[in-house]
Amino acid sequence: MSKDLHGDARVYVERGEQRSARVPGVVPSVLLIGKLYEDRPAYATAVKLWSEVEFVSASTPMTLNEYADSIEDARLVIDMLVGTLQRLLIYPDQGFMISQPVPDDVLEAYERLCREGFTSRLLATDRP
Repeated sequence: MSKDLHGDARVYVERGEQRSARVPGVVPSVLLIGKLYEDRPAYATAVKLWSEVEFVSASTPMTLNEYADSIEDARLVIDMLVGTLQRLLIYPDQGFMISQPVPDDVLEAYERLCREGFTSRLLATDRP
């Protein structure tokens, strides 16, 4: 059983049962598998949907440079990271995911990257 979450992230129910994870006690844990930069959004969305389930995230371990090399487009990778952070900031207020702390230096980098034009993956909204 899989459930689409954010972007390419998917939730796979550990035991593979065709029952709802919303029923407490039916599915005790879920493995979240996705792209490295999607771990936090997938987790935040899953916890919002199924607060009684334990979640574990997994993605291919790699550095930012390795990931950019694998995509062969460093600008696109930065755009995707900026868009993902925007969603982490605005989706909790829209009820799509739980709120997560974002360090001040990350927020400053986000604003700087937006000012420098890394905006192709931003949602059409007043960004935080």
